[in-house]
Amino acid sequence: MGMSAEVLIENSFGEILMLLRDDKPTIKWPNRGDFLGGVMEPEESPEQTIRRELMEELELELSDLKLLKVYNWPFGKDHVFHSKIDIDLSKVNLHEGQRVKYFPISELRKMHLASVCNKVINDLYGD
Repeated sequence: MGMSAEVLIENSFGEILMLLRDDKPTIKWPNRGDFLGGVMEPEESPEQTIRRELMEELELELSDLKLLKVYNWPFGKDHVFHSKIDIDLSKVNLHEGQRVKYFPISELRKMHLASVCNKVINDLYGD
């Protein structure tokens, strides 16, 4: 069973930062919105995973990181964190995916997101 960690980065408008995954048929969920985060490495805590993944993906360090919920999916355990910060996306150094963008929750509910993102949004932000 795998373990992963994601972070919902929320701006001051209540929008969530999403990563548009690469357009590669060899990856899971190509061209879909996804939370920032990833698979935990051996001996790594969920918080360490988030911090490592954000450095790898965006060269971003977060000071405020709060665990919201731990999910036990059939494919593994998933730790979902939250951070509230306004990021100037024009200054982001993106190393993975096509782009990052903030979305209102109402718009995320209408999108076909990667993996279990839709279930997490509906669970944490209501239907």
